[in-house]
Amino acid sequence: MRVLIVRHARAMDRAEYALVSGDDEQRPLTEAGQVQAREVAQGLRALLPKLDAIWTSPLMRARQTAEILSEVYAAGEPVLEPCLAPDHAPSRLEMRLRECRRSASLALVGHRPDLEFLATWMIAGVSEPALRLKKSGAALVEFSNGVACGRGALLWLLTPRQARQLRKR
Repeated sequence: MRVLIVRHARAMDRAEYALVSGDDEQRPLTEAGQVQAREVAQGLRALLPKLDAIWTSPLMRARQTAEILSEVYAAGEPVLEPCLAPDHAPSRLEMRLRECRRSASLALVGHRPDLEFLATWMIAGVSEPALRLKKSGAALVEFSNGVACGRGALLWLLTPRQARQLRKR
């Protein structure tokens, strides 16, 4: 199984959005964030041509990023996954991932620092984040013998700039 981990694109400023709405869960992507998400998705597709499914945090900015990823990949509607919302333990997501086909390619769209904890947990089996995902940054983790803590191999980690450059090839 291959798991593409993608942090949501640039969203409205938290403090600025709080003046308009008190619900941070509904904070959307900026126009620049939408462009960033599309360009990054196009670059990611150059490295990973197919996604079987896209799971997303229920927060608006992650959902919007997942929808753009879904359009670029023609992967169907993103699935809302509560375990990708902030402050969920990686072990809860492990159980869901074990239900997937071993040959599946799946994208997970969420937030920092949770995705950094998740990726580190997948590849090293520890709870301290050992990598950093910028907004629209991505990492690909592969499981050869089933999904389990510390059994994933990090195939690559990309900044948004690196991913956007790949679309030009």
